[in-house]
Amino acid sequence: MARIEPIEQRQIGALAAQIAQQLGVSVDVPGFSTLTVPLAELVNVDRWLKAVRLVAGRHGWKVRTAIGRGVAWATDLRAQ
Repeated sequence: MARIEPIEQRQIGALAAQIAQQLGVSVDVPGFSTLTVPLAELVNVDRWLKAVRLVAGRHGWKVRTAIGRGVAWATDLRAQ
């Protein structure tokens, strides 16, 4: 029987692909620093945070994610 992937997981995967594309070549280079997105631009903040962590996990690096002062952000912890 075929495995059916939940809609939320597909949406997170699609968003993760967009985030990885935004990071471009810096994905495999330590120290991309911080990625920020205004909350007003996000349809679902929790989904964005999960997608950023998914991108990090796929590339074997660590990020810290948070929400504050009107933005969602992710900071690269590899260079620290």
